[in-house]
Amino acid sequence: MSAGSHAVATPTIEELDAEVERWVRPGQGWRLFLRRFLGNPALITGVGVLGAYVAIAIAAVVYYGPTLTTPPFRVDWAETIPPPGPSWAHPFGIMSGIGVDGFGEVARAFPIDLGLVFLALGSAGSVGVLLGAYAAVRGGAADFWVSFAADVEAGMPPFFFVIVLYLGLELTIPPAWRLYAFPLLFGAVLWPYYARPVRAVAKQVVTEPYVESARAAGATRAHVLFRHVLPNALYPALAQVPVDVYSIFFVFTIFPFLNCSSGGLYNLITPFPNLFFPEWGSLLAQGTCYGFSIFAPPGYWWMYFFPAAAIIGLGFGLTFTCDGIDRWLSTRRRA
Repeated sequence: MSAGSHAVATPTIEELDAEVERWVRPGQGWRLFLRRFLGNPALITGVGVLGAYVAIAIAAVVYYGPTLTTPPFRVDWAETIPPPGPSWAHPFGIMSGIGVDGFGEVARAFPIDLGLVFLALGSAGSVGVLLGAYAAVRGGAADFWVSFAADVEAGMPPFFFVIVLYLGLELTIPPAWRLYAFPLLFGAVLWPYYARPVRAVAKQVVTEPYVESARAAGATRAHVLFRHVLPNALYPALAQVPVDVYSIFFVFTIFPFLNCSSGGLYNLITPFPNLFFPEWGSLLAQGTCYGFSIFAPPGYWWMYFFPAAAIIGLGFGLTFTCDGIDRWLSTRRRA
C-alpha cells in the first residue's frame, strides 16, 4: 500500500441491504409486489377462498353475537321420516336427531373452526419450522437434540397420540379451556412433521455460496436464518399444511360420532362444551350418524354433505394458498 493511502472498511451485509433499499424508487416495491401477485393464479385463488371464509366468519360473529357457541334452538318442524331436505326456508335442510337448521349451524361454525384450525396449524408450523431451520443453522448439540426429539415423537401415530394425550390431561384442564387446549395439543404433536423436512432442506441451503458469502460479510446467525435459510427451506412445510387440515377435522369428528353412535356413553371425553356444539367436525359426525342409511344410500345426504363441503372448501383454499406462496418463494429462489 502506497504512502498516504488508507484502508477502506468493508461494509456489513446489513449496511449493503440498507444501501439497496435507498436506491429503490418510492412505490416501486408495491408495483413489483402487485405484478408478482397478479401473475400467481394459485395465490389469488387461495387468498380469495380464505378471504370469503373470513368474511363469512365475521358476519356470523356479528349476526349471532352471544349465541354463537350456545346450544342451538330446535326449529319448528314435524318430526317426520325422512326429515325435510333443502328448501327456501332451510337451504341446508333439517338435521334429524338434532332438529336444527343446517344452514345456521354450518354458518355459526365458521369463526370457531377457523380459529381452531389456525391455532393448531399456527402452533405446529411456527414451532416446527423455526426449530428445524435453527437446528440446521446452529448445528452441534442443538441440531442433535432437535433431531432426536423430532424423530422420537414422529415415530408415534400422531392423531391417536393427540387423543391419548387429551384423555390423559382432560381432568386437569378446566372445562372452559378444553376446546382451546385441544388444538394446542395438535401443535405439540405435529411440530416434528414440519421440523424434520425443513431441517433437511435447510442443511442444504446453509452450504450454498450466497449463505457463505453472507457469513463472510459479517451477517449474524439470525440474519442468515431469517433472510436466507427460512425463505428457501419453507416449501416442505407448505406441502404439509393441507394434509394436516383434513386430519384435524378427522379427530374432531371422532368424539361426536362415538357419542351419537353409543347413545351418549362418550359424553365425558368430548372436548366440545356441549353435545351440539357448532363445529364442522361435530356436525359431520352428527349428520353421518343420523343421516346415513345403508338401506337407502346416500340416505339423508344434506345432513353430512354441507359440513363436509365446508371442510373441503377450507382445505381447498389452504392448498392453493400454500401452493401460491411456494411459487412466490421459488421466484425468489431463482433470483
